[in-house]
Amino acid sequence: MGRHSVFTAILTDAGVAMRSTVLPTFFGAAVLIAFSASAVAQEIGELEVQAAQSWRDTYIDVNAPGVLRFHAVGTWVFNPSRPAVDADGDRRLPTGGRACYADQDPNAREGQLIGRIGNGRPFVVGASSERRVGDERGRLFLVINDDLGRCYGSGLTDNSGALKVRIDYAW
Repeated sequence: MGRHSVFTAILTDAGVAMRSTVLPTFFGAAVLIAFSASAVAQEIGELEVQAAQSWRDTYIDVNAPGVLRFHAVGTWVFNPSRPAVDADGDRRLPTGGRACYADQDPNAREGQLIGRIGNGRPFVVGASSERRVGDERGRLFLVINDDLGRCYGSGLTDNSGALKVRIDYAW
């Protein structure tokens, strides 16, 4: 008799509460269970990402190929002289090549919600997205795309607001 584990994680501000169910499998039933449970999902619920906070730990360890799904609601301010934006940021202000920004990709813009796995390359999350994970491993972090190194001004210190972000990780 073998074992098959199914994990569910629920994120709270204090950390992750995990439940594990161990299902016994027999030689004949193991194949059936393997095909019927082709993906394990880690359902996280909502977490808050503050505009004035640097890389927010999501308490999600990405440790297998799969798919991360994001959905963010709310608004935040990355510069008090500009209006509040949602997780898609300000389309008029690309951050491509700008040192000290969380994401310097040509498609990134100020105020966008940005993700990073471990110490890997940052990626655009935005208001709603899906990211296929291959060989990347590490903890998932989120942040507003702003001048984190304070190279051009106040950095995060003049930011306000927050986003509620739902994350699902299926592998």
